[in-house]
Amino acid sequence: MSKFKVGDKVRFVKNLGDDLFSPKLGEILEVEQIVTGCYQVIATNGQYFREEELELVEEKTKMDLTKITSSFGLLDAETQKALKEYKGTIEYFDGEDWVDCRSAGIHGKYKTYRVKPPEPLVDMTIPWDAIKEEFQWAAAYEDGTIKVYTEEPKPSMEHGFWFSSHSYGCMCFRIEDKLTGVSRGNKPWDQTLQQRPKKEVK
Repeated sequence: MSKFKVGDKVRFVKNLGDDLFSPKLGEILEVEQIVTGCYQVIATNGQYFREEELELVEEKTKMDLTKITSSFGLLDAETQKALKEYKGTIEYFDGEDWVDCRSAGIHGKYKTYRVKPPEPLVDMTIPWDAIKEEFQWAAAYEDGTIKVYTEEPKPSMEHGFWFSSHSYGCMCFRIEDKLTGVSRGNKPWDQTLQQRPKKEVK
């Protein structure tokens, strides 16, 4: 039984043969086949190696910078570097909650820092009960305008608004400044399209 498996990344660390075409020491290879003979060998890139010539390359999983729970001084060098170089908002834990760092940079190895997680996406809130039944769709423009439509509109990415392919037969109505209970949410404008909820049949 081989200690490697097909697909593993391995490093060539010892040359036990006289093959002039062996890779350089330290070169990374991928296991394509495992062959059992008088001794276990690995086939990769058309060459065969004894297991003793290779070591497994441990692929390090990068830490999610929004889920750090250890103090800065306990983080590995790569994660520390990533935090220091991050251009967005960094938070630190004050013992009760996460607080935005308002001072410049990370300056305490005993503090716990993380990248501020993105806000969860929230849909628009539309008071459908206050809108005529013929209007079945709603969407927000890039400038914040919210309209309801009688037909499903399409986004114009170039202009930042929604239009109907049957514009002459489609009616639309601006509502964000005319009805109470309207909320824009925080989704990108081109992801705001929603359809009137279907009424449950009792």
